[in-house]
Amino acid sequence: MLSAIVRLLIRWFPILSYDYRHNRIKPKQRCTGCGNRVKVEMRLVPTLGQIMCQCPLCLSCWAYNPVVKLSSWAKLPTIEG
Repeated sequence: MLSAIVRLLIRWFPILSYDYRHNRIKPKQRCTGCGNRVKVEMRLVPTLGQIMCQCPLCLSCWAYNPVVKLSSWAKLPTIEG
């Protein structure tokens, strides 16, 4: 009975079923340069504040804005030497 009520609420208000996982950047993408579907190399560029993807075949690059702000990410410990 409870599950039927929840499904009915989700049908009426689709925002209740919103899932943040659909916003993630997928590791296999279609390259913007060569058009092949490849597993891209991703890295964070803190100076730009974006996630940079690079195709291993043609070495073209493109960037995405992260879903979560960079300031809320965990800081890595630094070694003072």
